[in-house]
Amino acid sequence: MFTRVVGPKPNGNLWPNVVKFSTSRVEVWIHQIATGTLAYYDLPPVAPGTQRLALAGLADKVGFLPPWSGEPVGGASAGTGRSGESAPA
Repeated sequence: MFTRVVGPKPNGNLWPNVVKFSTSRVEVWIHQIATGTLAYYDLPPVAPGTQRLALAGLADKVGFLPPWSGEPVGGASAGTGRSGESAPA
């Protein structure tokens, strides 16, 4: 898996990018320490027996507001990403 947060982009937000290099399900939690925002992404597994693999990734264009923006952070919403969740126990 490759994960990076880039930006600020033209909309002023920091964009998480996640690419998986696995056929397994991948869960990603990104914690923006400065604001306390937590984003969660669930990348599904590839179906067994699949001959051609599309190892999907995502680019969350909402992502995070920069910590210096001084505004409340809305968090992730792209794909299955969600914000404000607690890490699994």
